[in-house]
Order: sequence, then structure tokens, then C-alpha cells
Amino acid sequence: MQIKINLKQIGKRRNAVKEEFYTISDDLQTVRELLVDLVTRQVQAFNAKVGTGQVIDYLTKQDIKDNGDVGKIGFGELANDKKQDLEKAIDNALQSFEDGIYCIFIGEEQKENLSDRIELTEDSSVTFVRLTMLAGRMW
Repeated sequence: MQIKINLKQIGKRRNAVKEEFYTISDDLQTVRELLVDLVTRQVQAFNAKVGTGQVIDYLTKQDIKDNGDVGKIGFGELANDKKQDLEKAIDNALQSFEDGIYCIFIGEEQKENLSDRIELTEDSSVTFVRLTMLAGRMW
């Protein structure tokens, strides 16, 4: 099944939103299963790129405009050339969700627990919002 994922990052000069389409398993039933599925696919894709020695592509004017709209213009090269550990990545994603580092909305409904039930369809929109921690003191 293919779903649309909105990746939002608050705290930049402007709120950046990037829409991406992801293929996921059809039988996901909880937030935990969704996160594990997405992280697994991302780590596998990242690890497949490591060591390929790809030549840096050029950017078209449209690429620059599209990337500028979401706040980052780059060639997509990997800064880290080490393969990532899948289990550590999954643990990190689950712990970050539990610690409130990011929120997940499916449609307009916020999911607050890893055990929350989800019902995804081809038209589903999933939004990840990375939260910005505020620094300061309370007197």
C-alpha cells in the first residue's frame, strides 16, 4: 500500500513541509508496527547507498526551487558512509516517539502511544512533526 507522509520541521525560518509517498505493508495495525516498518525501509535504502561511490549529480533550476521550498538545497550525497544498525535505529525511533521528540498524526488524529491502533488506506496521510525543545530557566 502507498501512503503520503508529510514531514514537518518546526523552528526553521519558516515551517517546512515535505510530502513523500511511501510503500508500506498492508497489515500494519499499531503505531509501533508503522514505525518499525518505516525505519526498516529507510535503513535498508540508506545502507544500499553506502559504498556505491556515486557521482554527484547536477541540480536543475526546478530542483533548486523545489528543495528551496522545503528549506534545504543539496545533492543528496551521504555525509555518513557507515552502514546503520537496524535494531539501534528502530530502538531510537521508538524511544524518541515515547520521549516526545516527534508527534505522529494520521489524518487529523494524533497518535500518542505506540500501542494505538491505526487504520491506513491508500488515501491516508501520515504527518511526522519533530518538536523543538525550548531552552531556558524557570525562576
